[in-house]
Amino acid sequence: MGALAAGGSDQVLAVLSEYGDHIGQAFGLRDDYLGIWGDPKVTGKPARGDLLEAKATVILALANQTLTGKDAKLLAKIGTPEFSENDAVALADAIQKAGIADELEDRITAAHQAALEVLDSSLLVEAGVSGL
Repeated sequence: MGALAAGGSDQVLAVLSEYGDHIGQAFGLRDDYLGIWGDPKVTGKPARGDLLEAKATVILALANQTLTGKDAKLLAKIGTPEFSENDAVALADAIQKAGIADELEDRITAAHQAALEVLDSSLLVEAGVSGL
């Protein structure tokens, strides 16, 4: 909005929009991660809250594609009255053991790196970039 209000060129607006897309993706993925494995004292969110609330996240989509056997059956219980805190603990552990947390970290890193690469554009002034 600031670049638009300041009369930024279409090229500058496109660069900033692309930056926003990438950094927004990284932010959303980090929020998903913290919704399961974040420290409630730091995040202010309940531990494994996204699992207990059955929030539709990238993590659950990946879990749906990856988990098998008893872990898949546990995942199928999410969002039902039978899904307990103990189930959430077990599911978070299964998701992590399946490598989904690591995959999420890789996606966060890639989105963040893509955002930084967009900022390398010669269309942006250094003072403005440092504020991002």
